[in-house]
Amino acid sequence: KLLLPRPNTEDTLNRRLAELGLDNIDNAAGLVGRSAAKVMSLMGTPDLTRQEHPAELWQYTSKRCVLNLFLYNHESGQQKINHADLRSRDPSRPIAPDFCLKEIILGRIGETG
Repeated sequence: KLLLPRPNTEDTLNRRLAELGLDNIDNAAGLVGRSAAKVMSLMGTPDLTRQEHPAELWQYTSKRCVLNLFLYNHESGQQKINHADLRSRDPSRPIAPDFCLKEIILGRIGETG
């Protein structure tokens, strides 16, 4: 059975995203082009980091989902998300990408459904 976030939890998420100027993110592709600092302020420290020269991989997880973010140094000197990949931890149980992303973000800001 797929659990959905509580309505007040959705409101918390939407308010937090708006505060960070990320309110138009409804899938992992919406993170592409964002600065590492902005993503870190939303989601905190990744569960896993790995250098894959010239990229750096950040991985965030929840019970059912995995978000991989690939960061590259931008000409501005900032690290930015160049590619984002979101998947179910169990390939036999796919999850809608928008729900998966929200589940990960909500878990990171301390609001679970």
